[in-house]
Amino acid sequence: MTSELFAPVMASGPGWIERRDPEQSPNRQSGTVISITGSRAVVSSRLTPRMVVDELFWAVGNLISIYGHKSRIICLVQDMRVVNDAWQTDGDNIIHANVELLGEIVDDERGKPSFRRGISHYPPLGSLAHRIRRDDLIAIFDLGGRKGSVVGELTQDRDIDGAIDIDGMLRKHFAVVGTTGVGKSCAVSILLRAAVSERKSLRVIIVDPHNEYTHAFRDVAHTVDSRALELPFWLFRFEEILEVVYRGTRAPDEEVDFLRDAIVQAKEMYDSRGPSPMQQGSILKKTLRADGSAYTADAPQPYRINDILALIDEATGRLEVKFSRASLRALRARLESLSNDPSYRFMFGKAAIDGLYEPVIRTLFRLSEANRPITILQMAGIPSDVVNASVSVIARIAFELATQSRGLYEILLMCEEAHRYVPSDPTLGFAPTRRALARIAKEGRKYGCFLGIVTQRPSELDPTILSQCSSVFAMRLSNAADQEIIRAAIPDAATGVLDFLSALSNREVIAFGEAVSTPMRMLFHLTDQSKLPKMADDPDALRGLLVDPQLETAVPPPVAPPPVAAAPPPPP
Repeated sequence: MTSELFAPVMASGPGWIERRDPEQSPNRQSGTVISITGSRAVVSSRLTPRMVVDELFWAVGNLISIYGHKSRIICLVQDMRVVNDAWQTDGDNIIHANVELLGEIVDDERGKPSFRRGISHYPPLGSLAHRIRRDDLIAIFDLGGRKGSVVGELTQDRDIDGAIDIDGMLRKHFAVVGTTGVGKSCAVSILLRAAVSERKSLRVIIVDPHNEYTHAFRDVAHTVDSRALELPFWLFRFEEILEVVYRGTRAPDEEVDFLRDAIVQAKEMYDSRGPSPMQQGSILKKTLRADGSAYTADAPQPYRINDILALIDEATGRLEVKFSRASLRALRARLESLSNDPSYRFMFGKAAIDGLYEPVIRTLFRLSEANRPITILQMAGIPSDVVNASVSVIARIAFELATQSRGLYEILLMCEEAHRYVPSDPTLGFAPTRRALARIAKEGRKYGCFLGIVTQRPSELDPTILSQCSSVFAMRLSNAADQEIIRAAIPDAATGVLDFLSALSNREVIAFGEAVSTPMRMLFHLTDQSKLPKMADDPDALRGLLVDPQLETAVPPPVAPPPVAAAPPPPP
C-alpha cells in the first residue's frame, strides 16, 4: 500500500518524524506485515503506476524496517514477487517480499538509536514496513566503544563509512576469500595499511607467491626476494630437511636413519669446534650439549653440510658397514647437488655459514624499523618443491619469536594462496606446514601471533584453519562449494546475506565476525594506483622497485639496520 494510506498513523507518533520530510516523494514505498515466523516475515506492498525508476524503492539485498510497538525490526530483503501472474502496466501491482529478521533498533531516552541482535518484541501482523532510516543504518554497523578504521563505504548508502575493528580482526585471525579478479589483493593492501597504522608494534610477514605486493607497500615495507632471502638449512627441522632433500618424494628408510644420526653428530662437531671432524667419535654415539641436554635432529642448532659429507665418507670407508654404500653414495650426491644449486642459495648462503640467528630475525621481521613494519617474502624465485618447507620454518619462527618477546612485538603472518599450504585433503600438502599454521591459528592469539588467510578456493582450504578465522571478508564467489564453506563458517544467524555472494561486484565484500558488529556489505575504498598490487613482471611495478618516484633516480641498496638485541634461539 502507498504511503498516503498510512499518513494519519505515521504522523501520530514521535517515531515517524524523520519519515515526514516534506521534500520526500509521495510515492515512497510502504508495506504491511502479513506473515511472520521466528526468523522471517512476508511484507505486502502495493506499487502504483505513478512510481518511477528513480525513486528509492525496495530491492533485493536492501535493509528495511518493520515498525513494532517498542522497537524497529531490521530486515534483509531476500526475494520479491508479484502476486498476480502478470505485471499490470495500467494499475496497481501487489508484491510480496520475503525478509530475514536481523535484529532490532531501540531508541534511548535521548532518542539515539542502538542496534541489538535478536528480536525481543516481535511486530504484530499489520505492522508497517518502510525503507530503513539513515540513522538506523548507521546504528546497525556502529562498533560501540570499539575503535573503527574506515576501509570503505556501505553498499546501500555510499555516504556511510564502512568501518572495522582492527583489534578484533587481528586478535582471532582473519581471512579474505574471493574468486580471481575481484580485488582480493587490493583488499588485503587496504586492510594491512589500516592494521599497521593502528598497531605500531605489529610486524607483518607477507608470503607472496606471485611477487605482487611490493608495489602496494613500497613506502612501508621491505621486499626480500629469493636473492636476498636467508633461511639457513640448520633452522629446518628434520622433516623439513627431508622435504627439501628428497623434493617431496618418499625418502629411503636407510638414508633417513643415517641422515638423522649424522645431523645430530654434525651439531656436536660444530659446537665443540674440534680440529678434525674425524676426532669427534662414532656417529652412533649419543651426544650431549654443554648444558647437559641431548642434541636432536630438530633443534635449530647450526651445523655444516661439509661435516655431514665427511661423516658419509667415513661411514663408506669402514670395513664393517651398517648402511649400504649405495645408499650412502646416493645421499651424498643429493646433499652435494643441493648445496651447489644456485636456486637453494637462500638455504646455504652467508647466514648458514655464519651460524647466527640474529641476522635472520632482523631480515625477516624488521623489529627495529617502525617505519617499515611489513616484510614481503617473494616466493616466486624459490624452487616450488621447497616452498612448503620454507613456509613451515617461517611460521615456526614467527610463533616462537612472538612467545619469547613477551608481548613486546606482535606478528601477523599473511599467507596468500593459503590452500597451497593447508589443503582440505589431509593426504595432500606438507604436514609440518599444516601443523605450524594450525598452531598459530589455535594458540597464536595468546602470544600476539596472528594469522591472515587469503584464498580464491575456500573449499580447498583446511576447514579447521578457516574455522579459526573469526573475521571473514567474503568477496564474489561463484563456486557453490566455496559458498557453502563460507556459509558454514559464519558465526551468527544472519546467513541470508551470503545469498548474494555470487552477485557481488569488484571491490565489494561481505564482512562478518569479530571485526564488525553485524554482517556488513560494503565497497572497499578506491585506492591510488601507486598503492595497488602489481605483478613483478609489470613494467610499472619494476620501475617502482628501482626508481624513487620523487627523484626519478636509481635508489641505492638499503643500508643494513643497526644491530638489535638478539633473540635467543627457539627451543627444540
